[in-house]
Amino acid sequence: MVKVQHSSFYCLLQKVSEVVKKQSFQILIIDDAPDLIKLLAYILRSKNFEVLTALSGQEALDVLQMNKPDLVITDGQLLDMDGSALTARIKDQFKEPLIPVIMLTGSVDDESKEKAMDAGVDFYMKKPFQTPELLSAIEKLLY
Repeated sequence: MVKVQHSSFYCLLQKVSEVVKKQSFQILIIDDAPDLIKLLAYILRSKNFEVLTALSGQEALDVLQMNKPDLVITDGQLLDMDGSALTARIKDQFKEPLIPVIMLTGSVDDESKEKAMDAGVDFYMKKPFQTPELLSAIEKLLY
């Protein structure tokens, strides 16, 4: 009898695990470099994430009006606004639920990082980024 219960419990755990794996999170990538967007989209889709993209801060805000991604990855400096200003607007305008933001940037000075964190950035990562580090940050914010 114990073996049957243990086996049933194990089967239930397998089914729950399959359901969790099938859940797809949506991530918005914002960068003014189309090649970087393509690379990030490829990496994320290979991990079964749904991907939305925007080439500017304003385009990102427009996308956010129609979609509610689970996470945003933004460049630190876009052509029309900096990533910190965009993050502040995202955190202010889209509060329920708050959308976590990862900033990928070439700016590694303390002042830029502090500005980004004050704006609400959840993870601040320098370019060029390491894929395992990025995926780890995404996992921490989504799971």
